[in-house]
Amino acid sequence: MANGRTALVYDSGDFTHFAQAIAPGFTKTFYFSEWMSSHPHLRDVMAGDIPGLTRVNWFEKYIDQASVIIFLDCGDGDMMTWLRKKGYRVWGCGLSDALELDRVNYRAVLDRLALPVVPADIITGMDELEKYLKKPENEDRWIKISFFRGDAETYHHETWFTTQNWFEEKKRAFGPGAHRVVFVCEKPVPGVEPGYDGYVIDGMFPRLGMWGWEYKNRAYVARVQNVAQMPAAIRIVEALGPDLRTLGMRGNFHTEQRIAEDGEVYITDPATRLGSPPGEIMGLLYSNWADIIMAGAGGELVEPQPIAEYAAQVVLYTPHAEDNFIAFDIPDEVGELFRMRRAFRDPKGVYWHVPDGHLDQVGSALGFGDTPEEAIRIAVQNAEKVKGYNVEFAPDVEDKLLKVIKDGAAAGVPFTDRLYDEMVA
Repeated sequence: MANGRTALVYDSGDFTHFAQAIAPGFTKTFYFSEWMSSHPHLRDVMAGDIPGLTRVNWFEKYIDQASVIIFLDCGDGDMMTWLRKKGYRVWGCGLSDALELDRVNYRAVLDRLALPVVPADIITGMDELEKYLKKPENEDRWIKISFFRGDAETYHHETWFTTQNWFEEKKRAFGPGAHRVVFVCEKPVPGVEPGYDGYVIDGMFPRLGMWGWEYKNRAYVARVQNVAQMPAAIRIVEALGPDLRTLGMRGNFHTEQRIAEDGEVYITDPATRLGSPPGEIMGLLYSNWADIIMAGAGGELVEPQPIAEYAAQVVLYTPHAEDNFIAFDIPDEVGELFRMRRAFRDPKGVYWHVPDGHLDQVGSALGFGDTPEEAIRIAVQNAEKVKGYNVEFAPDVEDKLLKVIKDGAAAGVPFTDRLYDEMVA
């Protein structure tokens, strides 16, 4: 029930699907994403202009009309902290966004908590990075940067021969600021990598949570489970609770866990915001988001009410999406089981993806079920029905998801309650 509650969503533009999913729990949901610059673009005020949301272009104007202010991305921790000091109810990461953005500092946090840290070398500046990457003993490294993710996603360095073009492109892109960039060059840790997905209120995790397996950037399969019954490698995230409390986390929270072949568990790449995947799943999987958010913004933990035990997400993508609007034909039988990242609906009722100049991902088809196989099958069937210009999804998505589930079972991280032999058959 909406109960006269009004929400004001502050977003980067990437999570219109979640704002739309939670809107039925509020009488009115205002949606804002940043657009102002010295040269503003029309496209940046289009995201979120969809049924269920009221797109607004001036955030401060609507603050006093909101029962709760919802931040779906990170990077605005200071604003969240200021609003809370003024007495507003705020859902969001607070200052815990530093755990995601400052990768060097996050490693220090893990070390202070006596948690395993992926072995890595910290390199400052492109000149030093070039020296480092040219050395044969530094081959096979995963290169990440702190803060400026938009400049470079994680890159796998194999040899200098294969990396040189990437390096020259990045050096030109960084320009005279190249000496400032801090690189985390992680050594490989063979193993499997599940993830925890949920929310945290002042260091408290709900008793019922979600975790799953990703086919990188292409699909995700999730399970809702009592946290006490989750594999220990998933429950380890609760060790971050005290730091999340101190930093003001009252919002969405996701992690990846690298489980090494020797059994060591590393908590890698925390997302102190809505994840994608599986934020598209989460918006529909829990039916009581409005209650969770209203209470959580005030420091009270409310348990989720899931509609299914398993869920799957198949990512649709096209190289044209980075710089072009993409229109979609979404059959009625798919309906809300297709979720768009940056959605706009025109006066004729056609949904469009609004480009951001960065990602090729345009949306995700979802499936829910009593088993992971059922959820995956339904998600694939829905993905097949959605049409858009050169839009596709990975043809091997079903096999890949089932494989990571089986690999996880073989590594001692079972995803279902079925017998081990049946899972790895």
